[in-house]
Amino acid sequence: CRRPASEAGHRQQPGGAAGDLYVTIRVTEHDVFQRDGTNVLVRRPIPYVLAVLGGDITVPTVDGEEALVVEAGTPSGKVITLRGKGIPAVHGRGRGDQLVQLLVEVPKQLSPKEDEILRELAKAQGVKVKEKGFWQGVFKGFTS
Repeated sequence: CRRPASEAGHRQQPGGAAGDLYVTIRVTEHDVFQRDGTNVLVRRPIPYVLAVLGGDITVPTVDGEEALVVEAGTPSGKVITLRGKGIPAVHGRGRGDQLVQLLVEVPKQLSPKEDEILRELAKAQGVKVKEKGFWQGVFKGFTS
């Protein structure tokens, strides 16, 4: 972004008018935040158990950590808006919002207890899942 500041530059000659000063502004990418005007987006991974049952988390904001309540049954990709937690407007008229996108993490490895609990849940809900058996363990040893 290039912004002129009229008559803020050097004078070309003694007694002459000052030239214009041009200021170039470059905004670099941030590791956590993505900016869209005065709004800020942050993506926050959450465990699938938290998405199903609900609970409390903290999220980074431009002003520090903020508490956030995750409602039970929250789908992956849901965006929660924190009003007034974004970037201050250039001309001093309020602030943008912070958008928090919740990303549900699905584990790749389960403990035997977690596997058992999830299989019980699948059975209770009438969902057919892949059977765990002897050959599955044997083939996993060859592909790992």
